[in-house]
Amino acid sequence: MRTPKEFDYFLWTEKGDTTRYYVKLKSTGETTEVSREVMRCLRNEEKKIRRAIESEAENQIVSLEQTSEDYLINDGFESDVIVGMIESEMIKTLTYRQKVVYDACIRKGIPMSEFAVENGVSKQSVQHALKFIRKKSKKYLK
Repeated sequence: MRTPKEFDYFLWTEKGDTTRYYVKLKSTGETTEVSREVMRCLRNEEKKIRRAIESEAENQIVSLEQTSEDYLINDGFESDVIVGMIESEMIKTLTYRQKVVYDACIRKGIPMSEFAVENGVSKQSVQHALKFIRKKSKKYLK
């Protein structure tokens, strides 16, 4: 598992005759062996940070504008038409499930967690579909 950039340290365990726990600080590169209790505390803190990051991402409104900002300048009617044409071409490449997710989460602004509950699917499957939608949209917005 990769350590997100929000963390100030890397954690790992080495198993042999005895289990050893290590922490490496990102800022100094210093590595130290820690006790099992310290490792538990650090892992719990890591989980709290991960959950906070994930809940922020879940409640975020998803939009194509997030990916298109770097590529297009919105200077009026002409660019809106161009974006609309690009969007319709991109939508043609989506699967049925991706189109449903796109319409609900991106066009209508329904949060991922709410969409998942209403449609009886997991939040992970919605996130997965949105990941592929963004990937496909980047190809069209280059």
